[in-house]
Amino acid sequence: MTVGDQQLRVLIAGGSSGLGAAIAEAAVERGHFVLAGGRRFAAPQQVGGGTSLLEIALDVQDQGSCRAAVAEMERRFSGVDVVIANAGTASIGAFEETSLEELTRVMDVNFFGAVRIIKAAIPVMRRRNSGVIIAVSSLSGLIGLPGDSAYAASKFALEGACEALFAEVARFGIKVVVVEPGAIATEFANAATLPTEMAEKQAYEFFNAHLKKRAQKVSGGASPKAIAEEIVAIMEAPDGPLRRPVGHQARMIVDRLKTETAESRRLLALNAAGLKWWDEGADTPQGS
Repeated sequence: MTVGDQQLRVLIAGGSSGLGAAIAEAAVERGHFVLAGGRRFAAPQQVGGGTSLLEIALDVQDQGSCRAAVAEMERRFSGVDVVIANAGTASIGAFEETSLEELTRVMDVNFFGAVRIIKAAIPVMRRRNSGVIIAVSSLSGLIGLPGDSAYAASKFALEGACEALFAEVARFGIKVVVVEPGAIATEFANAATLPTEMAEKQAYEFFNAHLKKRAQKVSGGASPKAIAEEIVAIMEAPDGPLRRPVGHQARMIVDRLKTETAESRRLLALNAAGLKWWDEGADTPQGS
């Protein structure tokens, strides 16, 4: 089933694993043409014996690679109807101990990576006077958790840029949507490593131990398939507000944030990170 019997041509950045791979699968199941790009892929190859899914190498840290992916879409599918900026990287650590190099790395993937692929696709969409841009943000684009400063910064930046873009490109028939999932059951967070810079006298020793323990746990949350299906549904019917929480947890948190005070918001962030004990001056969580 497709929108008005139209098969959409979908470009997914970060489509080689996790949520991106799930989006690609869900879109193909709905009858759309998908080009899934990722650094894990090599030469372009069709998947599943059909013509609906094509995997190609795509590095969102390289503007030339992003332009090449859009050009491949035009060559294979004669255009781009939807671009989904999903590529991302995880990062954990106290703000004081997070190096400028690490902040730059995270921003280059999560923010500038999205910017590169979106900028590559806009001219094609503008010339056709239609298109949908979906930027995959996070609840971390709405509330910064302790230990999450680099990642939150990248998502706050992404949401701000997309809010400006939303108003700029509407006259060209281009719709912009920021989707905000909560926790997803993928291995994404497990790739995060602690900062190499350490504060004087290891001020964050217990803080870091907690973050490391959390990162080593198997990721929990909503199923990638369920979140992907929501995103594909938004892709097919994009009219509406800029920001869209996806998944039960995200909708619940977004509703709660509407009524939080500054102090209750701070406590919510601490509790979400499992760090209320840190705020109280303890060395470890109670009962650990």
